[in-house]
Amino acid sequence: MQDLKDHLRANEIVRQVCRLRRIRVSELFSRRRSARITQARQLAAYLIRRHLGWNHHRVARFFGFKAHSSAVYCFQSVAFERTYNHTLNKQIEQFN
Repeated sequence: MQDLKDHLRANEIVRQVCRLRRIRVSELFSRRRSARITQARQLAAYLIRRHLGWNHHRVARFFGFKAHSSAVYCFQSVAFERTYNHTLNKQIEQFN
């Protein structure tokens, strides 16, 4: 039952990120690698890991990444960008 609740919460985070970044959910889960979509995907993966406590393997499976290292990169990328991007920090604070 907890897995279902976590999955629903993850989907809600994805919807909110898509609304914030003005992209469709299908684009976020696509294989496209445009900067706009990639940044949204990275933000969603970061928030899911941070708020739901999922490990990198689970985040990778959720997004359909080939390896968990993609989820690690997403998390590290957003964490680094937060050190200098105040707009991103404000967006992330909206999810708290």
